[in-house]
Amino acid sequence: MNGWTFPSVSEQGFIEALRLVADMTGHYPKGIDPGSMAQISQEMGRATTEGNTPAARQWQEQIKTAGSKEAAVRMGQDRMMKLISLTMFNRILTQQQMDQPGRLGMHRDRQEPVAGG
Repeated sequence: MNGWTFPSVSEQGFIEALRLVADMTGHYPKGIDPGSMAQISQEMGRATTEGNTPAARQWQEQIKTAGSKEAAVRMGQDRMMKLISLTMFNRILTQQQMDQPGRLGMHRDRQEPVAGG
């Protein structure tokens, strides 16, 4: 990945990503479902160019003084990787729920309801 640090797919990584969203947008996301994740991406995009939180203003200043487009991209990679961890963490939790034997709901390998295994 050209020197990129893969995001932490742990509770700590998830918390750091949520803090980043809150710092940049001024609020925590309403959810981590796919629809909410799309909204978060849009809000983060706006925050990097129009945001008025201290973190967003700091980011905007860093981009202006980066010196080159490549340097600006490198500066943003950590933030973007943290956002990716939000999506990954949610998918891992969803998969774990689907793989748990004995849960109520639809089993991923069968199309009939499952109760008790």
